[in-house]
Amino acid sequence: MTIRSGTTARCLASAWVVLALSVAWPHGAAAMEREAAGPLRFALISPQSRQETEEKWTPVLTALGRYLGMTVEADVATDYAGAIWSLRSGRAQLAWLGNKGAMEAVDNAGAEVFAQQTYPSGLGGYYSYVIVAKESPLADVDDLISTAAGLTLAQGDPNSTSGTVVPNYYLFSRRHLEPRKIFKRVTQANHEDNIVAVAEGRADAATVASVHYDQVGRKRPEVVAATRIIWRSPLIPGDPLVWRKDLPPDLKARIAGFFLNYGVAGHGKKSAVLAEERAALERLDVRSFVASDNRQLMSVRLLELAKTRTQIEMDKSASPADQSRRLKEIDRKIAEIDRLSNPAAN
Repeated sequence: MTIRSGTTARCLASAWVVLALSVAWPHGAAAMEREAAGPLRFALISPQSRQETEEKWTPVLTALGRYLGMTVEADVATDYAGAIWSLRSGRAQLAWLGNKGAMEAVDNAGAEVFAQQTYPSGLGGYYSYVIVAKESPLADVDDLISTAAGLTLAQGDPNSTSGTVVPNYYLFSRRHLEPRKIFKRVTQANHEDNIVAVAEGRADAATVASVHYDQVGRKRPEVVAATRIIWRSPLIPGDPLVWRKDLPPDLKARIAGFFLNYGVAGHGKKSAVLAEERAALERLDVRSFVASDNRQLMSVRLLELAKTRTQIEMDKSASPADQSRRLKEIDRKIAEIDRLSNPAAN
């Protein structure tokens, strides 16, 4: 091919550079253009109201924008699917999710975990509760399950770790039960709505996160006072922060640096700024953010695989050979997660 002008040659050279970037780094050119143009969007789930979520996160995102020198906007979704879609489509570059939602984002939206929150209690995690009305005759989960045919159970989003995944595994899958098959009715809503539903008698029981139960208790103590806890799960890892993997490395480093130092005393940080940061974190029911990665999702992956294994065992329509094949594949995946989770044992 003959190049007829220096301008044409330069244009072609530039095109080859863009093409090389796109091959070596999917969406790399688009990510760099977005960084220059802004804004950076942070996908959030609204466990309470959308307005309340935005108000609580605004001080943090405003400070992040000042630190990065670009506009940072909240992108509030009513469910995990919406936040995951924002990441996958490139509308959002960062997100705050539960562990199950983060697992879906890692697997399907090109995301990765970079931090997790710790709580004011000092714990690096939280619990899933089953709550009932204070005057309910249900004493424990055995009562709940034995009378399920006449009860309404309020659960969280299907991708909610504490509202669905954890209680479904520990309370139902291990008993070879499916909530929608044993309860009169199963509803889905956010944590606060489910707590209110139990307090007002619109649901007989609900699965909720301990952190949101405590938050509602501080904001609406009369609502929580009308309920009581009949079950508590094992500790669940703190909610993760994720970013799209295709963000430029220097931008990732700056974002991580911001969150890991936010609310933490450091050289040169003025006491007024530290107090402002800690007040913002307190409104989020967060003590700090600490470094993390995709390994924190291992426990949720195991729960999901265990649930699937139980479903395969209960599938009477499958042939013995097919059932055996599927179970072997699940066991292989479980063994692989165990190996990754315990590298010292290998």
